[in-house]
Amino acid sequence: MLELELEPGDFTAFCREMHGYEPFPWQTALVDRVVRDGWPRAITVPTGLGKTCVLDVAVFTAALERGRTGAEVRPSRAPLRMFYVVDRRLVSDEAYDHAARLARTLRSALSDPYTGPTTPTVPVVAVGTVTGRVARALWREGDTDVLEATRMRGGVTWSSNWLERPDRLAVAVGTVDQVGSRLLFRGSGTGTRRRSIDAALTGTDSLIVIDEAHGAEEFAAGVRAAFALDGTPEDLRPVLVTMSAVADRGSADAHGITGDDERHPVAGPRLRSAKRLYPVEVGTDAAGPDRSMAASLAAWAQQLAADGQVVGVVCNTLGRARAVLELLPGEKVLLTGRSRALDREYLRGHWYDRTKAGHEPRPGGPFHVVTTQTVEAGTDLDFDALVTEAAPLPALVQRLGRLNRVGRRTDARAVVLRGTADVPMAHSEASDATWRLLTGLCPPVLTGPGETPALTGSGLAVSPAALRRLTAGLDATERQAMRGSPPVRTPVHAAALDAWVRTEPAPDVDEPVAPYLHGIGAGARPVVSVAWRTREAGRTAEEWRDTVNLFPPAAEESIELPLHAVRRWLTGTPDAAAISDDEAFPGPGERPSDGPPEGGSGVEVLRYRFDAATAIVTPDDIEADDLVVLPTSFGGCDAYGWHPDATDPVIDVADLVGGGDERAVVRIGPALATAVRVSDPALAPQVERLIADIAADTAPFTAEQETRYRDRFAELAGSAPGDVPHLRVFSALARGGRLLTVNGLRLFVAGHAVLNGPSTAGLPQTLAEHQAEVSAAAGLYARNLHLDGRTTAAVALAAALHDEGKRDPRFQTMLHGGDEDAALAAPEPLAKSGTDPADRAGSGKARRASGYPQGMRHEALSARIAALHTAGRDDIDTDLVIHLVASHHGFARPLLPPVADPDPRLLPLTIAGQEVVLGTAETVDRAGPARFDALNRRYGRWGLARLEALVRLADVYCSIQREI
Repeated sequence: MLELELEPGDFTAFCREMHGYEPFPWQTALVDRVVRDGWPRAITVPTGLGKTCVLDVAVFTAALERGRTGAEVRPSRAPLRMFYVVDRRLVSDEAYDHAARLARTLRSALSDPYTGPTTPTVPVVAVGTVTGRVARALWREGDTDVLEATRMRGGVTWSSNWLERPDRLAVAVGTVDQVGSRLLFRGSGTGTRRRSIDAALTGTDSLIVIDEAHGAEEFAAGVRAAFALDGTPEDLRPVLVTMSAVADRGSADAHGITGDDERHPVAGPRLRSAKRLYPVEVGTDAAGPDRSMAASLAAWAQQLAADGQVVGVVCNTLGRARAVLELLPGEKVLLTGRSRALDREYLRGHWYDRTKAGHEPRPGGPFHVVTTQTVEAGTDLDFDALVTEAAPLPALVQRLGRLNRVGRRTDARAVVLRGTADVPMAHSEASDATWRLLTGLCPPVLTGPGETPALTGSGLAVSPAALRRLTAGLDATERQAMRGSPPVRTPVHAAALDAWVRTEPAPDVDEPVAPYLHGIGAGARPVVSVAWRTREAGRTAEEWRDTVNLFPPAAEESIELPLHAVRRWLTGTPDAAAISDDEAFPGPGERPSDGPPEGGSGVEVLRYRFDAATAIVTPDDIEADDLVVLPTSFGGCDAYGWHPDATDPVIDVADLVGGGDERAVVRIGPALATAVRVSDPALAPQVERLIADIAADTAPFTAEQETRYRDRFAELAGSAPGDVPHLRVFSALARGGRLLTVNGLRLFVAGHAVLNGPSTAGLPQTLAEHQAEVSAAAGLYARNLHLDGRTTAAVALAAALHDEGKRDPRFQTMLHGGDEDAALAAPEPLAKSGTDPADRAGSGKARRASGYPQGMRHEALSARIAALHTAGRDDIDTDLVIHLVASHHGFARPLLPPVADPDPRLLPLTIAGQEVVLGTAETVDRAGPARFDALNRRYGRWGLARLEALVRLADVYCSIQREI
């Protein structure tokens, strides 16, 4: 049956099939606009009207463009990768869930009855579903997937292979700092050798949508200015779109709602939803404003509550939210972004159905949701009543958007509290200006701490439609006053770009990227990530460090926190909890302290480094973007997230990471048992018995033993319905788990799990076979991305030569485990040894036995061999080929490590049918920096990084497929 061509009008059916509902008029109009004119610079749509649908629009319009054939093929207006940028972590989770649902549905559409099996050949797609046709349009030759969804993270869960193929559509969710630093070649939380890959993926063929992020305009302007100084082709440059619920005057290019939305049977009631606002001024105690405000917030939350209703309480600092939570009786939950992703996922199972948009009241008392600024963007919460602290106008509009979200209630009240003697915060001036606007329209109720007099009068109408009318009447000065002082933009200059593009080695004095992302005075704060790991009794700090090194921390088990707040907490300095959940407006606890209190010891902590030595350090040694690991006995975290006053042991959740991508690893021991006991008490006895059985078994483990334990994990995975972390992990272990014992630690590992010790061993592979596979993959990526023939040929040739330096006889001896006789007897040179690639002890022993100089890179010899292969050719960019070979492990930007060869060897080679001999003595590529500079000018900084990524991702993909 012939396949129907996708048309813009199919978007309605796509949304209906994907989500079970049809799009709003503004969403279908956005599809038409993107197809006709490209993406607008801004989208201004009121809260509650589905701004996250831009993900659907991006995927669908990409399918429209990629599915065109014949004469209709034209340069695409639909970028290949979309980055959804937010500053709130709960929103990040929900945006990721939306993207993951898209990916799962499209993946299944390639293997459902309509579309035929998933194979590297062209899938057979019938006309039965629009989703199937979208999947078919997005599919590319040789792939088994169509869309990748990921959260942007640092370290082991944001690696160089987060996207398997650079020709595959992808959606990533992250913050301004995460996306911006990676785009500018300085990815926070990633190793230096990964930076150019992330820069290529974020900075070319990308759509960056910035949702309610403070300083969005500064970020967008900085990126546009950077590319204005670069030679990356126009059609590859990122498209930047800001999104907000508050429309600015003069945004001629902004896309927004129209009368069609106001008349829509679903959107219309949401725009007109009944909401009344009452300003309340609290006479707070100057000596204890936190206590006074917490008492008033809790009292009003109880006064507004009715049986079965959901009451939201929004606080401006985490410490105040904790205080309110303790004062409220009955059912309640605390939602903040300062929590571990795994904890948020488990917690969501308890509150989401109760609070999601359109929820039905449940008898048995009210349900209080205490939260922070994290609810101000994209979160699908629907409150029956709202109590909030005063805030700048954009923040207040977002908070009000969680009240009577879908317009089903005929009356919903919001109380906005302001203390007369509150603690000054970074947004105080904007909050004060907003307060004056509100109280000028509706006189405030004056109360003492904890008092809740009856609310009289009609209050101030604050439906989305009413707020749009209100903000439309403000002039530019008034509007800016209620937003806060804009940061001073930092002009991007070519010298900074030239410094950033040097990723390995990076300049000793490096240019910080934060001022270019946020501007000066934007309140940008240095952050660190904190994780907790079990430290067994009797283990020294060094032994504990080695255990953590073996099993690296993942982002899902860590919390991102302001650096100075962490230092305050670790040293016992006051105000550690007085932090905000807004990246732009820091709380009092986020300022540098005057040092630890007298006699403060400053405990020792573990600073984990992904590309350097992990070390035991003091709080003063912690730097921005560090990953700090604490023993669980130190406390500081509960089920709701960071709690600096808590001293109870923290649950070690490292064993619950993974599973969804078939990768998982668990430590067979008490930490796993405790984590399951907390998350799934009914399943805990079975898990404890399995742990005991595996611990009692003897190594080396047989295939029969592993099969038996996989079956046991399968029983655990099938014990209950639901998609929760521990069941995902057990399911992955059931499908492909293997037993390992490393340094006395017993592990059960599935897939290409991230370990800094023996992991998944692959099979030996010859150099010819590996280079042919990588060349085929890189060439395929280049063709799918429509590179010109000359550039495609250079990419494919570089991939075909990238490991030639492994012909060094000492390297071959090393690949044969240090056995020179075995290397000499081998019929062909190897590229892969088949041994455990991360077994550092074994690798070091083999290297010493081989005589291969420590630190010497095989890429140096590979690049020299590539130069011989390309000498005299004018049909290809020879400099590009040499650079792609030299940089395929992330070095040579601009220098390879200058390691001298103390015992040079002669290497016989055949080049273009001629026998030549090449010595290994020349290890320093003196022409490298000049070549690197010239290529950056020729292809653009991001354009060159993109070409590098094609070779490097092809190498990674082929290597991983071989290992698993």
